[in-house]
Amino acid sequence: MTVPLSFESTIGEVMADAHGRSVLGTALQPLVGHATSSDESLGIDMAMMTASIPVGRALKSFIGIGTQELDELRAALEDGGQPRED
Repeated sequence: MTVPLSFESTIGEVMADAHGRSVLGTALQPLVGHATSSDESLGIDMAMMTASIPVGRALKSFIGIGTQELDELRAALEDGGQPRED
């Protein structure tokens, strides 16, 4: 059974899905790239912690994507990869 992706899906769920990765991979790169770096000076598994964050929260709070772009990304994620036309 496949669960539809949404902005409540975790970063790990989105990045494990080919469609989710194609839609949000570039937008999430600043956060995902940082979490998978080789710096483990804090002794925390940053990749696992980052993977558990809901994607909508990450895009809005940590990456700072604006409302219009968030709406476009949400539409592309939830509507099979095609942004809604207004």
